[in-house]
This record gives sequence, structure tokens and C-alpha cells, in this order.
Amino acid sequence: MKTSEELLQWYRQNHRQLPWRMDRNPYKIWISEVMLQQTTVSAVIPYFERFLEAFPTVEALAKADEERVLGLWSGLGYYSRARNLHRAAKQIAELGLFPQTYEELLKLPGLGPYTAAAVASIAFGEEVAAVDGNVIRVVTRLYDIAEDCTFKETRQLIQSKAQDLVSGQPPHEHNQAMMELGATICVPQNPFCLLCPVARFCQARSNGTAAQRPVKKKMKKQEPWVWEMLVIRRNGAVALVKEDNGTPWLKKTWVLPGRASPWTKSGNPESDFRHSITHHKIFVKLKFGPPSLLRDRQVKWVKTAQIKEVGTSSIVRKALEEASRRK
Repeated sequence: MKTSEELLQWYRQNHRQLPWRMDRNPYKIWISEVMLQQTTVSAVIPYFERFLEAFPTVEALAKADEERVLGLWSGLGYYSRARNLHRAAKQIAELGLFPQTYEELLKLPGLGPYTAAAVASIAFGEEVAAVDGNVIRVVTRLYDIAEDCTFKETRQLIQSKAQDLVSGQPPHEHNQAMMELGATICVPQNPFCLLCPVARFCQARSNGTAAQRPVKKKMKKQEPWVWEMLVIRRNGAVALVKEDNGTPWLKKTWVLPGRASPWTKSGNPESDFRHSITHHKIFVKLKFGPPSLLRDRQVKWVKTAQIKEVGTSSIVRKALEEASRRK
């Protein structure tokens, strides 16, 4: 199946003008791809622009203080991504050269197969397929793949089909065209098949199964957790700690004192507000106390207006907003 001519022509005429597409700078492409994981394009753009303004080169990122990096990342979530970016930047700076191949890029912290393939193909023209969620959807529909795409064997089949499609094509354009097609035309619900440049090649459309592709197992229910947060103020600042808080998702991050634990009883616990992330539903209970409760603990006192600058999670900011309302 060769869809390249129609796909590339469509991409050249219709692709979105995004700040990381202005050139083929590997640093910009890498930053954008990491930011776009679990985050929408519209949400990423302002973060990307602020991040690049603060750290215009990989060397600047390597020299940066981690807290400054996390502060500019604040609001994107999944802070391990920012820490891995920082670690990888230091490694690249030590090498003195940005790795240019898929295999070399895979050696950097936080770069999995997709990110390594995206940078290698878009920045350096390596003929390797970059397969993200959008591309999985496009490929499973093009070939009407009925197997569960969460299975290892199916993912290998999808990768193989995607590699066949990129073979002999300009990789930097082809991979972006596949991603763009999945993001704007071959969308999860009600795809715009009449506007699709490769509709005549699409086996799922021909078979009437496009709405059922890709096949994936149902996501498990969000696991309920209770998090008791302690709000302690002093001279207009609030106390933050960077210690074990019981959560599997916010480690080594500045948070309010307190501890989280799974909710094992029936029904929902009492809470001041709720917060959801991918696999967890968090019920937050606020408590208030004096600074004396923090004796012998490592504390950072931060003005409320500067909370984002230290890389706090949105759940912390929600807690402080709720605490302010309860004054």
C-alpha cells in the first residue's frame, strides 16, 4: 500500500503552523515531543514558547537549576518528563553533540521508541517510523487491524506496517503527515473520511469498521485515593515539603505536608475537593495548623503568587485556592 503521494501533498497544503515546525532543530523537536505526551497541542504551545525563551539551547537547559526547570514545567504534569529532559540535556552537553540516530537517541533518559524515532526522522532524516497514538489509529484503519493494539504482537505489526509506509519517503515529512492526519482528520470519533487524502486506500473504511479501530482493551477504573493536606502559613507564605507523601505519582516534588493513601472502603470519602489524573481519583481533605507542626522537617516557605515557580502540581494549587476560599 503506497499512500505517500496523496498524503504528502495533503500535508504540505494543510499542516498546522506550529512553533516546533519552523525548522528541523533537534532540540526544539525533542522538547515539543516530550511536552506533547499526554497533553494537547493548544495547551503545549505557550509552555513550549516560555521554555524555549528560558532555555534556548540544550546547553542552557543542561546548566539550569532543576527547580527552575520544574517551575516552567508546572501545570503540564508528569514531572518525571521534565527531570528526564534535564538529565538528558546534561548528557548531551557532555557529549558535545546532539545524538543523530535512533539507536543513540534511545540511550538518553526518558526517550522511548516513539520520541527517539520522531527526533531521528524529523531532525536528521532517518528512515524510521514514529508511531504515536495518532499513527496507531491511522495504521489500524488503513490496514483494518482487528487485534487489540495494546498487545505486544499487535504493536509490532503496527510498527512494521508504519515502517513499510515510510520506506522510500522523506521521513521528516511523512512521519509528521501521519501524525497530522490522525490529529485532524482520522480522529477517534466520527473521522472526516470524506476529507481524508488516503481514504481510497483505507481498508477499514471499505469494510465499514473505521469506528471500531483501533481495538483496545477497556481502561481500568480510576483508583480512589485520599490525600490529607496540611496548610500552614507564616508571614504570607505557605509551607511546602519535598518528602515521601505516599503517592506514586508526585515523588520528589514540592507539595503541601500530608500523606495520601488508597481508599479501600465502599462509597466515596468526605473531601474538600476532588482531583483526577489518568489512573487515580483523588479526594483531598484540607487541614490547617501552626508552623510548630513542622519542627525538624525540611520546609520551603513560598509566597502564594510564586507557587508555580517552584514546579508544584496543579493539585497543590487547587488546594491553596480552596484554602483561600475557606479563610
